[in-house]
Amino acid sequence: MTLHFETDTAILTRPIEPPPFCDLAWHSAGGAIFTADPTPLYEAAVTRAMGGMERTGFDLRADRVTLDLSRCRDIAKLEKQFEIWTRVARAELVTEEERAAARRPLGDEVIAEVQEGLCALLDEVEWAFNKRVDIAREFAYARTMTRRQYDWARDILSGARSAVAAVDARLATEAGADAMERAYDVDVREALHAACRHLSDLDEDRCQEANGQGWGAVTSAAGHRLAGLESLTVLQAAHAWSIVHPHRRQLPDDLRKRLFGNAL
Repeated sequence: MTLHFETDTAILTRPIEPPPFCDLAWHSAGGAIFTADPTPLYEAAVTRAMGGMERTGFDLRADRVTLDLSRCRDIAKLEKQFEIWTRVARAELVTEEERAAARRPLGDEVIAEVQEGLCALLDEVEWAFNKRVDIAREFAYARTMTRRQYDWARDILSGARSAVAAVDARLATEAGADAMERAYDVDVREALHAACRHLSDLDEDRCQEANGQGWGAVTSAAGHRLAGLESLTVLQAAHAWSIVHPHRRQLPDDLRKRLFGNAL
């Protein structure tokens, strides 16, 4: 097709060409019709700008890219529009690749470290996962993980480690003088350790329900941590005294009397 521009002195002519668009290699199909093989960038543009492209002259029903420029009156404006659609399409491809990467299974060597960490904490300090213990167990023994699942599993592992570190920091602080004095007695330390284990056994729901069984919300983490140790130091036993005391009614009679006498 040839566009004619009238001036005072002559008629100028120039061929019309479609502007660059989405890495397409244009071919003339006669007149103002141009075709090209579709590219991934073009397909992305269609998903984001279908209506505008149809109004511009694209035949989106055709097998190949087909563009009719017979109604185009401003090539410069069309070129700017093509630039915008191309940028939008590139952003769409980047986003789709990120989605695909998030869905793509990771190799065993990538997820092994996280799974080993999850397994170790589930064996040693299951309480640290709190409400996320079930999903932590699923991730620990999953055959594969996507990137998104891996990031989730890593976040769960990090949270559990932080929970353990916070409890250990709390148990390393000073304890009351009275509790410390009692904790120097080996028999008291052993009895407190047994009390922590008893209350932890009762605390199967980890304070998810207000059922009066096991630890309370404030004492649960420290109680489970102390229960899982092989033995208690004097300082740990002193802390154990302060958290066991509010739950002494749940202890077996003989254990309660060893620690607190007949007082309830």
